[in-house]
Formats: sequence, C-alpha cells, structure tokens
Amino acid sequence: MAKAKHSAKNEPQVRIPRRRKTPQNQSMLDLREAPQPACLTDEEFEVAALVGEGYWGPQIAHRLSIAERDVAERLSGAMTKLGIQGRLDLWMYAKLRIPLTVS
Repeated sequence: MAKAKHSAKNEPQVRIPRRRKTPQNQSMLDLREAPQPACLTDEEFEVAALVGEGYWGPQIAHRLSIAERDVAERLSGAMTKLGIQGRLDLWMYAKLRIPLTVS
C-alpha cells in the first residue's frame, strides 16, 4: 500500500476576514468638537468620571449604591449628550476632559 503524501493542497484553506475600516470599528471621538462636561447632570457626570477611572457597570453601581440599571441609564444619557457612541470613547473623554473629583 502506498503512503499518501501530506500536502498543503489536501488541507482546507482557512480565510481570515480582514477588518474593514468603517465607522463601526473606528473611534468616532473628536475631543475638539465634543461638548463640555457641564452639559451633563450631576449623576451622569459622576458615572462618567468613574468610567474615566476604569470602573465598569457593576463596580460603579456598588460604589454609588445604586442599581446597575441606573448606571446604564446614566451612561446612556451621558453618551447621548456628549455625542459619544461607545464606552471606550466615553472612557477616553472622561480621562481627558473630566477632572477626578469623585470620592
């Protein structure tokens, strides 16, 4: 019996899709055009500041003694008012534009 040769032709080709440069996977944040944090309510400002410190939903809820749903609503309100589309952009905005004042 003849041995079958192992060749690359017999193996299935695996195609790795390339990531397209679309607005969905690019950061849309332009700090020069972003509104000032003064447009936020006190609650939205506080949650945004904690995002800037690196906290996430459950951690923020625990730290402020509020429900995770309230955190999500405040984050959503802050992102809408600032014209920000994702938490990463909110983190960048908070790191650069919101002074660390939350205790």
